[in-house]
Amino acid sequence: MGTLVIVAFPHLIPFLNFLKPKPAQPTIDSYGQQSCGVSQEQIQSLMEWLFASLLNAGYSGKSHLI
Repeated sequence: MGTLVIVAFPHLIPFLNFLKPKPAQPTIDSYGQQSCGVSQEQIQSLMEWLFASLLNAGYSGKSHLI
């Protein structure tokens, strides 16, 4: 029985991730904005484009912008 659980468990992980509730919209975590040398207006424009692209693709998970 123990061997069956060890063999079957890795195959269950993708299925269990599928069952996790998805957020209603994508979220974007960003890092390094103050030290990157890009203006706040350019960063805002990039964030809006990225968010719209994620919505258009139907993605509703978490993204990271570094």
